[in-house]
Amino acid sequence: MTFMKNLNLQKSLDSSVDAFETHLAEGDVQINYLRYKKILFMDPRDFLYVKYTKAIDANSIVEISKSIEIPDF
Repeated sequence: MTFMKNLNLQKSLDSSVDAFETHLAEGDVQINYLRYKKILFMDPRDFLYVKYTKAIDANSIVEISKSIEIPDF
């Protein structure tokens, strides 16, 4: 659960991430901004998304993420 909510740790394990920021964190819900670096044939990509993380039991975690489209973003 700690890993799922730790953006710095996740960023350190994925070298293609350029920026990873939390804009809201309340209980099991986060609103995050994620930007991937430009790589060979792909332009940089930006995502703003809502993420819901919940522990179901001691061995199971569910995570649901949905990107948000904002024309002015």
